[in-house]
Amino acid sequence: MKKCSKCGELLDLDMFYLNRGKPMAHCKRCHSLMTSATIRHKYKTDPEFRESLSKRSRQWQIDNKDKHKVNAAKSQEVYRSRNPEKTYCRGMCKRVWGYGHTKHHWSYNRCHAKDIVLIDKKDHYRLHHKLDYDESTFMFKTEEGRLLDTKDKHIEYIHSLGIKTYCYKLYQDSF
Repeated sequence: MKKCSKCGELLDLDMFYLNRGKPMAHCKRCHSLMTSATIRHKYKTDPEFRESLSKRSRQWQIDNKDKHKVNAAKSQEVYRSRNPEKTYCRGMCKRVWGYGHTKHHWSYNRCHAKDIVLIDKKDHYRLHHKLDYDESTFMFKTEEGRLLDTKDKHIEYIHSLGIKTYCYKLYQDSF
C-alpha cells in the first residue's frame, strides 16, 4: 500500500508506475493522475498530439451534434446557477470595448457590476492564479488571505505584481 502524493488516497502498489530511480521503486502519483499529467504535458509540448486531439474532438462534435449542444447548454446553465453574481456582472459589461485587453472585475457585488479594470489577457490569467475568490463577500483575497475590499486596494495589489492596468474608471457612460 502506498499513498498518492497528489490525490492522497491509499492504494495498492500496482496502481503506481514503476520507477527504479525512486526509493520505493514506484512513482509518487497514481496511474490516473500520471496519465492526465502526461496528456496535459504532451498537449502543451507536442503540436502533432495537440492537433490529433483537436481533430478527434471536432469529429466527436460533428458525430454527436445533439449531445454536444446539450452538454454546452448544461454547463452554461450550471455555471449561471452557481455564480449568479458573476453572471450578472459579466452581463452588465458586455458592451465595454477593451481594445485587446481583458475586463477584470475587482468585485462581483451588484453595486460594482460596471466597475472594471482593463489588463492584458496574459496578465489576467496570471492575476487570477494569485487571487482567491471569496464567495461570502463576492470579492477577492490575496494568497496571504488579505481581503481586497476596495478598488484602490485591488489596483495596488495588481501593480505590486508588476501588472499594468490600462484604464480603471467607471464605465457608466458605456451602457
